[in-house]
Amino acid sequence: MKNKIGKLTLAGMLAGALTTSQIAKANDIVIGTRGPTEWQMDIKAGYNEKEDAKGNVTRTVTQNDVLKYWNTMIKGDMGEAGVWAFCNVPAYKSVDNGKSQDSGFGDLMFGAGPRGSFNIGNGSLHVLTQGGAILPTGDMEKGKPSLTGDRTDTFAGMFLTWFPDAKKKMEIDLTAQYTFAGENSLGVKGQDSISGGLIAGGRVFDNKMLEIRLAGGINGSMNTLGNYSYGPRGVIRFTPKFKSGKKWGHLEVIGDYDSSAKNMSKGYGVMTQVRVNF
Repeated sequence: MKNKIGKLTLAGMLAGALTTSQIAKANDIVIGTRGPTEWQMDIKAGYNEKEDAKGNVTRTVTQNDVLKYWNTMIKGDMGEAGVWAFCNVPAYKSVDNGKSQDSGFGDLMFGAGPRGSFNIGNGSLHVLTQGGAILPTGDMEKGKPSLTGDRTDTFAGMFLTWFPDAKKKMEIDLTAQYTFAGENSLGVKGQDSISGGLIAGGRVFDNKMLEIRLAGGINGSMNTLGNYSYGPRGVIRFTPKFKSGKKWGHLEVIGDYDSSAKNMSKGYGVMTQVRVNF
């Protein structure tokens, strides 16, 4: 009985760690700016491979659909202010630990907060703040890898983007977030964690048909036990241009590698994202 409880507790902790890791990788190109339309949909597909200290490899495939809403309530010469909200629907998740495999629905995440931008000299600073929760809606089946953190976590964070020039050719993006871990179904509380990242880059190609932006930097996370993981991140974004002038969306590819870790799994991840502006 004790072994069974121990295994269930460990499975919940590992699933929670994977969930926290995905949150930590939120940094992106122009992360602090609002979308060009009130409503957006991000269609994401990702793959990551992690190896723990014992050499056990876990491979995870995900497909998430993220609905976003933005508005502008105040606008003037100094900048603008409004609110934003999102809901991340984990439509598909597959976890393979080398011994068993499971797939299905993952954990639902949602959040909202105030946003704004400030004109500073020739450039501008863009800020998004958020608070939200991760709900344990994922599948958990005996003898198979868990698709859920098996607990309700809440979080608060901030995204910043600074453009030093009016044409937004260059950018610096900063992410910081604190996650308050809840208790799982066995009454075991998870570890709170802080995550964040810094990337920099800008426009590397631009003509009448296409804009390409490229950025790179570092992302990582650390929990209250002092366990951590961090490493480099690279992002490339392709934005097609249309004669109508409307920005219908873009295609993006993100790559991560955990170059260092303490008591956390190390590995790499790749994600593609298609954004559609309504």
